[in-house]
Amino acid sequence: MKNSELETILIKKCEVLNLKENAFTLFENIFAQNSIIELNDLSRESICLKFKNYSFYIAENKTSKRTRLSVQTQQNDEIGWYEIETDFDGEFLDEFLNLY
Repeated sequence: MKNSELETILIKKCEVLNLKENAFTLFENIFAQNSIIELNDLSRESICLKFKNYSFYIAENKTSKRTRLSVQTQQNDEIGWYEIETDFDGEFLDEFLNLY
């Protein structure tokens, strides 16, 4: 199997599980629960999100997929990232928000 074939299979799996859309929705839930993120006093109107990447983690007893969004200012300066981690069936495991 060529690398491009494996890449296509993995991306299609992420698309079938709606991981990108789930990441955007979960991030919006953060702002629904908190009008201002305590770190850096960011309001939802002051930032925009862009899909950054999928990554895959395979270890001895754990496999997962991560979907990362870039958190940016309205001027497209990256100020952090938001990431969700799911198992290979798309079940939520964890989430991470890192603001610079």
